[in-house]
Amino acid sequence: MASFLYLIPARKGSLRLKNKNILKIKKKTLIQRTIEFAKKISTKKDKILVSTDSILIKKISLNNKILCPWLRPNSLSGNKVSSEKVIVHAIKWYKKHYKLLPDGIILLQPTTPFRSISHFRKCINKFSISNKSIISVKNVNTVFKDIYFKKKNNLKILKEHDFFIPNGSMYILNTHDFLKFKSINKIKKSFFEMNGRYNLDIDYPHQYLLANQIASK
Repeated sequence: MASFLYLIPARKGSLRLKNKNILKIKKKTLIQRTIEFAKKISTKKDKILVSTDSILIKKISLNNKILCPWLRPNSLSGNKVSSEKVIVHAIKWYKKHYKLLPDGIILLQPTTPFRSISHFRKCINKFSISNKSIISVKNVNTVFKDIYFKKKNNLKILKEHDFFIPNGSMYILNTHDFLKFKSINKIKKSFFEMNGRYNLDIDYPHQYLLANQIASK
């Protein structure tokens, strides 16, 4: 079985929804929910690490007895900083600290609060066999497709008459492939389609409201 670094990126700033990573769903913050999920699916040889510039989020992480060895530098704390740069920063620390690299990086964004253990275990087993990166995606409608194609440097997948984009829930990245390009778009990968609540990514107030409504059911 492959070894993984579970990386949870959770900066304190947010443009559209203030302090979104510490908002609560059913009395648990988004960061707490993500940490608990990572603990459920990780093994003893895996590591869970939170990358943050928030003192509060670091405190929550350490209270959960997971890695949070630094606060992000200012160069990695702005709203325009890419996930790739955050991943590279964490990998460099991991290699320096443990003198090796994990087989894969599992990126867990706190803003996708609903996850399936069976989804993840299926994809982790698939990665362990193939060593090929896996990204979760969702099917979107034609109207959104036309808007999305106007944006640059976004991952787009066309399958016959369907259109898919990442849903933010799961990125399982082959470490060596990722470091070669330092880009999620450029590495070889397969895709795992999700539906319903698993596609919810909280970025706006109405999405946070919807998440609470789903959780209450």
